[in-house]
Amino acid sequence: MGLEELAKVDLDGENRYKFVVLEVSDGSQTTGVLVGRASCDLHRDIVRDYQRKNPTLDLKVRGGGRINVTREELHAYGYSCDFGKADQATVEQLLTDYAQNTGQKVKVEMGVGY
Repeated sequence: MGLEELAKVDLDGENRYKFVVLEVSDGSQTTGVLVGRASCDLHRDIVRDYQRKNPTLDLKVRGGGRINVTREELHAYGYSCDFGKADQATVEQLLTDYAQNTGQKVKVEMGVGY
């Protein structure tokens, strides 16, 4: 699978759960990906799950947080105890691009709350 085929935002749907921002590389190209999993209790579990599903890709974790996904809004906030706070601008860009297709509002407050 090439990087152009990867979803830049991979969320489990409506709920509140943890997410990580990954720098994903196939050896020739690199891109940013935001992955959220309701089924994972820890940020590192999200990384393991993503790596297991994409074994040929190199991953670098660029922080994490929590996300509350509703029909109307994507609200990202907080930080990861394992990986630190995800970059505000990166999270905003990834979610804003994603929301263009979903019609959701985007609110990003990295480092605020937990």
